[in-house]
Amino acid sequence: MKKELNIYILAFAISAALAYWASLPSTAKDQTRTSFVTVNTSQIASLEYLSPELKVVMKPSADKKWWIETDKAGVRESFLGSSKVKEVLQLYSPLEAIRVIGTVKDDGLAEYGLNDSKKEFKILDQSGQPLLHLILGKQAFGTRNMFVMDSKSKKVLLVSGDLTNDIERPDTKLYERMITNVVHEEIQKAKVSIKEKAREFAHTKRDDKGMLLWTSETAEGATVVSAKSWFERLDRVRIVSFATPEEIAALDSSPVSFSVDLESPSSKDSLKFAKRPTTATAAPAGTMDYFVKSDFLGIWAKVASSRVEPIEKDLGTVLSEGK
Repeated sequence: MKKELNIYILAFAISAALAYWASLPSTAKDQTRTSFVTVNTSQIASLEYLSPELKVVMKPSADKKWWIETDKAGVRESFLGSSKVKEVLQLYSPLEAIRVIGTVKDDGLAEYGLNDSKKEFKILDQSGQPLLHLILGKQAFGTRNMFVMDSKSKKVLLVSGDLTNDIERPDTKLYERMITNVVHEEIQKAKVSIKEKAREFAHTKRDDKGMLLWTSETAEGATVVSAKSWFERLDRVRIVSFATPEEIAALDSSPVSFSVDLESPSSKDSLKFAKRPTTATAAPAGTMDYFVKSDFLGIWAKVASSRVEPIEKDLGTVLSEGK
């Protein structure tokens, strides 16, 4: 019994050592990563990550935005992907291997966590054919790198864990939270409107300390002190979730609470804010949910009411100060 145990321990140690050795470059020449395959990003129709716990599907839209659908144990969510999606795509163009281990016999796949893996990653073209299909194995001992097997060539590779790290956590890594693409510090013009009232602002003059001022374009360039805090708070508004089809239908036929136009030298955007009674069952009576739709987003998104409600309440001051 003791002899058998020793043999088992020895076999395990050898297996771990081989996997660890495979994860390390043995010579200076091996330290240069190998370009294994290059995916033409213009041909991508979808990216899919599949595991027993999570399914992720990422698809580009006609306006070149990326939409992400997740399914966690039957709980589904759809949201717009952030600019970080482009960084993920770059990891596959080309896909670089830290080490190309090569083909491995079936009885040797367990060393790399590939013998019965139920995790896979696919990049598909318009016809549904794989541009890339990887079976995902285990992490290399003591590193963040992982072993994968290319389903086409059957070659085992050691690659960076960054290849799938963000895709496995899309709700925290790839979720678009910004309501506009206009950078606050770069805004030069803005217009705030509520029903029949509107006011235009300039953001180009500076005080004696070099700080940018918000001035009225319709009141001889007078400084609007309250506008500084108002626009700063607007810049901190973040997306909580994207509207459901039912919410979108209701919001499209609802009146706009207020709107904001922003313009910088490099971009401009129009934002519409609306509200409707909350669907949260535990919320006090009269509680409202706030939503925003901008040219940048192209769709209604729910935003934090605790941030938008004070902004809405201060509209009167911002629109009337100095007039």
